[in-house]
Amino acid sequence: MSGMVKTKEERAAYMREYMARNPDKAERAALRKRQRRATDFEWAEKDRMRSAAYTTEHVEENRARALTWQRENKEQYTARQDRLAKEQSAARVVKTAKWKKENPDKAQANAVESEHRRRSRKLSGDASSCSAIIRHWKAQPSFRCCLCGVEFPTKGNLHVDHVIPLAKGGVHEVINLQRLCKSCNLRKGASLPDNYTA
Repeated sequence: MSGMVKTKEERAAYMREYMARNPDKAERAALRKRQRRATDFEWAEKDRMRSAAYTTEHVEENRARALTWQRENKEQYTARQDRLAKEQSAARVVKTAKWKKENPDKAQANAVESEHRRRSRKLSGDASSCSAIIRHWKAQPSFRCCLCGVEFPTKGNLHVDHVIPLAKGGVHEVINLQRLCKSCNLRKGASLPDNYTA
């Protein structure tokens, strides 16, 4: 470090640059932090509060930095998102299967009711306009995911999503459609916009 870095912002910027130059050390530091969180609960709570406070105070800065990194590291970002999506999807499958096994009557009733609602909302929407815009989107060579902001090739990556899920009262109309990448759509599931962030 050249000279004395005095301010918190300067120290943070220096550490980000240092960790970017030394990914192995960054990974070891992250591992030590995870291990300490798992054993030192008082420290873990203080660390969680510090992180929450920092995130709240630097929302736009963090978002801009994250989007820049995502654009500059598309392959690494996509691989990480796919891995997280698979892990979260597997956890949901296990949790859902357990609940269905413990509550078979409720599970069957929920499935029937959900399917009826979905069909009803889709039929009451503007199916022809939706089909037209979806065909147009699929004909484009690439698209930008509405959640993570990363540009992807359309083939094999484009997922058309209902902003307000049909299961949560959304309608099958053009204004309620958005283009997402596979990872974001799988992680979003049937979440409402206010309850989901990329």
